[in-house]
Amino acid sequence: MKSLLFLISGVLIICTAFISPLFPPTDYRDSYVGNYSCTSKCKTVNSDFSGYNTNTSTVTIRIAKDVVDSILNVTLNSNVFKIKLINSNMSPIKGTHRGRFFSTDSISFSFSGAMGMNGCTYIGKKQ
Repeated sequence: MKSLLFLISGVLIICTAFISPLFPPTDYRDSYVGNYSCTSKCKTVNSDFSGYNTNTSTVTIRIAKDVVDSILNVTLNSNVFKIKLINSNMSPIKGTHRGRFFSTDSISFSFSGAMGMNGCTYIGKKQ
């Protein structure tokens, strides 16, 4: 009797190993992937360090999934920043850039240059 119970249990375990789930797990990063049309506001220090210049323009930020789970690639003017997505906050892997998603269609992204003297902020919506 014990051997029959052991055999049936073994068969059930082996058979369930080959059954695929009905719904494959979804990647939560998919909702953030896309192009965002953003207004940029950049400040740079004057050459004589007497003040700041502020420039405003429109740019496109591209968000793509990285091969590593929970990592997104943020492409801006041919620069790629790797960020870790924690809830809707962007945490830098390396560097001085940060950001946040507001729902899945709006973004705020910023980075600063050397010693925080120069920097840009980008705010926009998914195209």
